[in-house]
Amino acid sequence: AMLQTFGNITNGEDVTDSSSKLSQDIFEINKRLDPETLCNIEFKSSSQDDDKMIFIAKTGLPCIDGDIGGIYAPLIYTLNSLPGGGKTKLSMSHFAYPVLGVGKDVLYYELELSRGQMENEFLAHHIAKKYAGRVKIPSTELNKLDELTPEQRHIRDAAYADLFENEKYGKLSIQRELVAETMD
Repeated sequence: AMLQTFGNITNGEDVTDSSSKLSQDIFEINKRLDPETLCNIEFKSSSQDDDKMIFIAKTGLPCIDGDIGGIYAPLIYTLNSLPGGGKTKLSMSHFAYPVLGVGKDVLYYELELSRGQMENEFLAHHIAKKYAGRVKIPSTELNKLDELTPEQRHIRDAAYADLFENEKYGKLSIQRELVAETMD
């Protein structure tokens, strides 16, 4: 309710009207959140197995591998930066790709690039890894399939089949929207 009100005020809505609506919204929320009801909720008790950290893969980044040892489940990793700050390339090459490489599935939330662009980021990285850096096709070129040479197209198609259709790699699920819980 407070975030909505802030957005409304920022967009020019009258402060007095927004404050009145916020007061009403908070009153309605408080009616639903009866303290006695909340005290009676049975939360799942955690067992030792629920808290167990399972090693998945190394990131290849000494600052992370040396600090926490690599990538572990059930942790959720987030990277925050301005657009163009390198979040996608860093997370893809040092977190998601190593996990796919050990046969584990990855759920990747990407809000700036399309699914095709993300797949091309993974393919460009996969091609460079598979050919040990001898062959590189930047994702910007992979985004323009019609402009690839026949050799590049063949390499791209083989890399696609290897990474996304081969059972030795985990499955990549790319989500384009975040789900936000509300109190409604």
